[in-house]
Amino acid sequence: FLAFGDFGSKNTKQYRVAATMNRYASEMKQSLDGVLALGDNFYGKYTPERFKLHFEDLYEKDKLNCPFYACLGNHDYEYYNPSEHSGPRKMDAQLAYSQENPDSRWKMPKKWFSKEFSLDGKPMLRLISLDSNMREGDLTPQEKLEQKRFMEGVIEKGTSAPWTILM
Repeated sequence: FLAFGDFGSKNTKQYRVAATMNRYASEMKQSLDGVLALGDNFYGKYTPERFKLHFEDLYEKDKLNCPFYACLGNHDYEYYNPSEHSGPRKMDAQLAYSQENPDSRWKMPKKWFSKEFSLDGKPMLRLISLDSNMREGDLTPQEKLEQKRFMEGVIEKGTSAPWTILM
């Protein structure tokens, strides 16, 4: 796994990090099981072509041909145009993209989710992705309760995987 966050800047720093990730992945002797996208996936104004330009094309599929498991950061709760305070939010686009493009490497099935990974049929890692955005207007009181119940259920279920990553 690789992990990175605060990456959706569409500036030279994002391009340099992407180039380094692409190079690192191509030099590995084995393929990655995934990339953890830790939030703030799209800074600034959002337009639909940004997924192609600043995700699909930038993180090269021939080098990083693995799922990108993504969670939301505070900037992902901004509206498409951060100077406006109405309309769709960037998080809506990210959740929709995952649903509408199931073959994409972008994996964000919900605001919070869990996934187990195995090696040779043996559980090795449990990934738990939560939404830690608790500012007013981010998660509703009902969502906070639902996420709390989700987390309690995941913990209660347990795992035989020796590793758990909470993102």
